[in-house]
Amino acid sequence: MRLFGVRINSLLTPQTKYLTTTRQLVPEYGEERPKIVALDWDGRTLRELILLRESVLPGKRIQPGYKIEVSSSSDGRLGSLSDMNTLTIVPRVLKSDKWMRGELVILGRKVNPERILILHDIPALGKSSKEVMIQLQKFLDDWGIHAKKLPAIVKNVKVSEKVKAKIIDIDFLMVSSLP
Repeated sequence: MRLFGVRINSLLTPQTKYLTTTRQLVPEYGEERPKIVALDWDGRTLRELILLRESVLPGKRIQPGYKIEVSSSSDGRLGSLSDMNTLTIVPRVLKSDKWMRGELVILGRKVNPERILILHDIPALGKSSKEVMIQLQKFLDDWGIHAKKLPAIVKNVKVSEKVKAKIIDIDFLMVSSLP
């Protein structure tokens, strides 16, 4: 599925209810870049896709401030990064009161970095960071990415999953309702 000319399959899961378009400051570039965020029913962020290279064509630039209601029946996995040559996979372990949870940041590049996919909805919980890292590696193994340790740079497996999804409604957001 494409939105503003960008393949957004990675953002689509059965839990995804809304997609919002915003801009985010990327400190390494010193400027704002377009971002599409997948949200669930309660407005929690599930996944984020940050575009480091924008299209020069006017109809394919992401317009910030839109909220798109979507319905999907399958997980798009790494479909948004299927045209990239290499993937840099970096784990994040976040600590709460008693538990630690894991996230993955995946940087896709052809030659130069082009997209960043951040996965917040990974079922990786543990009492130590080692437990969480093992669960993150199992999660990647289920997706067909075999990394012996994280962070890792891997060649992209160019598998594009067909995602059944449809756009239900498109609204323009007010600044106060952005995530």
